[in-house]
Amino acid sequence: MPATEAEDEAGGAAPGGSGGRADGPATPLPGGRPPVPTRRWEMTAQEQDMMTRFRRDFLALLDARVARIGHLVADRQPDAAQVALLSLQSSSAMVGAAELAALAGQLRSALGEAQQDELVELLLQLDAAAAVARSALESTTG
Repeated sequence: MPATEAEDEAGGAAPGGSGGRADGPATPLPGGRPPVPTRRWEMTAQEQDMMTRFRRDFLALLDARVARIGHLVADRQPDAAQVALLSLQSSSAMVGAAELAALAGQLRSALGEAQQDELVELLLQLDAAAAVARSALESTTG
């Protein structure tokens, strides 16, 4: 499977790419634009262990984090909810829970503008996405 869109379009390694671990500065493109990622990232054993621990911690905290966000929204504490949602959004993205990350972002955006019933609907969707993410991560985390 190609590591980047450039590799996919090129049918293999993108120009300047050699595969393997990224280990040096990439050559800028004409016009000074930053280069497209050209190499597949291969984690070391230590990095794999760290990511496994991060996923386990993410799962251990997930239900309490989602519940806390629900309480903060219900109690109309938008600043604290923003912080909690940003944390959930970024950590969800890091573990590959894209739908959960996207919903956390939607809820963050809606906090200042949406009516309470709209926020409740987004919270229900967030809870469902958390359950899906949990199931997927539990099936891949030993």
